[in-house]
Amino acid sequence: MVVGALLLLLIGGAGYLFATGKLGRREAAYALRDRAQLTFSGDVFASAITPDGKQLAYITRHCPGGLCGYDVEIQDVGGTATHKILTGASAAYGLEWSPDRRNLIFYGTVNGRWGTYLVSALGGAPRYLTSGAAMFWAGGDSLLVAPQVTPDSVFYVKVTNLVGVVADSIRIAGPGGGVTGLSVMPSGRWIVALVVQAGRGRWQVFDRSGKVADQVVNSCTCPGRITNDALWLSRSGIGFESIVRMGIDPENGHLATRQDTLLSGLFNNFSVTADGGTLVIDDGTSDDELWAVSLADGLAGKFTPDKSRLRSSTRILAGISPDGGRVLLGRTLPSTTGQSEVRYSVMPFEGGAETQLNLTGKIRGVSWVDSVTVLYGSQTPTGLHTGLIDVRTGPRPGGFDIPDSLALGVTSVDGGWAWIVPTRDRVVVDRAGKRTEIAVPKWFEGVFDLDADPAGQRLMMLGWNAGTNDSLGVAVVPIDGGEPVMWARSYAEGGSARFLSDGSLLFQARPTQESVALNQVRGPGEIKRLGIIPRPVASVGVSSDLKRALVVERTYHGDAWRSRIVRQ
Repeated sequence: MVVGALLLLLIGGAGYLFATGKLGRREAAYALRDRAQLTFSGDVFASAITPDGKQLAYITRHCPGGLCGYDVEIQDVGGTATHKILTGASAAYGLEWSPDRRNLIFYGTVNGRWGTYLVSALGGAPRYLTSGAAMFWAGGDSLLVAPQVTPDSVFYVKVTNLVGVVADSIRIAGPGGGVTGLSVMPSGRWIVALVVQAGRGRWQVFDRSGKVADQVVNSCTCPGRITNDALWLSRSGIGFESIVRMGIDPENGHLATRQDTLLSGLFNNFSVTADGGTLVIDDGTSDDELWAVSLADGLAGKFTPDKSRLRSSTRILAGISPDGGRVLLGRTLPSTTGQSEVRYSVMPFEGGAETQLNLTGKIRGVSWVDSVTVLYGSQTPTGLHTGLIDVRTGPRPGGFDIPDSLALGVTSVDGGWAWIVPTRDRVVVDRAGKRTEIAVPKWFEGVFDLDADPAGQRLMMLGWNAGTNDSLGVAVVPIDGGEPVMWARSYAEGGSARFLSDGSLLFQARPTQESVALNQVRGPGEIKRLGIIPRPVASVGVSSDLKRALVVERTYHGDAWRSRIVRQ
């Protein structure tokens, strides 16, 4: 059973794109030129350029006591004066400008409510729109507003004015888990929508009537935008992201088969001017520091220099073994392909030499099974291979092959394996060749993680609530099947849950996107609040006896950069 901290969810591949459309001629390749810095504070992320390229909006953060707040600021391109239009959000993920520069769409959490908001460029109270996606329409006088993020066979996007009066709707073909992205061609001729399907993102190009002209499947649900000449998609893998340009025929909406990768690297957001001639990204560095402390000291904010185990300018993944004696490390490092990959090692909690884990192939996740055994998953041409490694002696014989690389939350159980199917509505348990399927409770929109208890009798499933997707829930079910019982639920920006040695659960729920609140759950509704780590953190791992903690503190410094997009 997996009882340590999960380092990386066992998810699908590195964002491959599959286009159905064709253009009659081969396009020339595109590239970036004349990179220039637009901001200089070092505190910028999720920047967005106006369609005409004249103004920039971006998000900044401040983290007193570890509970971060987020503001939205605006400045003229080429200027230095800024003004704030939104302050004190508890989470912030992205921005979009209206074509007339009068308003923005903000993705984040305001006053405890996660979702999509309309914000005036002059400031003032934001207006909640939806938990789905939204985008400006008709030059900025109207909005396209997607429904709540809920699975369905078809979706209807509302056409509203800026105060929310509905004028019409547009049909978007499903099925899927919801509409999580929208973009409108500046001319208004075509719309694109991102529909989540079994962990992948399907971008559809359609007209005002809802008729689909073309589509492209991205195996991550990553952001995208449309200009008058192209569809721009980001795609992600392990430790890197890319921006891809696909030409579009403005007359018939067909996508080009050629895909030009303009950028590969780490970035938080991208935006493109309406003419497709300028790209803006927020680019910077993350400084990760790994702390090995007692849980009591971690909750009290006592991080003394002797407890620092590692600092890195690349991202660190870290998980503590159930007995608290070892640390499983993942470091993001450049690969021979020019992208990045995560390499894994094990070191003592008290510090000392690292032992490399010789994992080969496309590794999709690693986690502790017990205090000497690590589970790993690697993508294969036919699905996902899972196996076990003894950190003292090396790989154990055997393993298990799941015929789907998009399986989630893969967990070893007594006599077999358990995993979540890509639709996230069922858990499969395979023990000694006997397969059992367990339906996810209706409360969930879907689950994304699993764990088995130390006695091998129960499974924990973790996922988001249906509709608003703003609360995490934990349910427990007998490993041989039955009706899952809800143990706990909490508003959260993210989180995790793991069984402890006594059969209770450690439930981590993030009150902001960079803070972690720890809770011990002994049964349905039996929640003991342990406290909040008073620092902005990327991850927290806790030993099964609740005595030791492993904390990755992340400090980000970045600015907005502009590049011209040119045909080579």
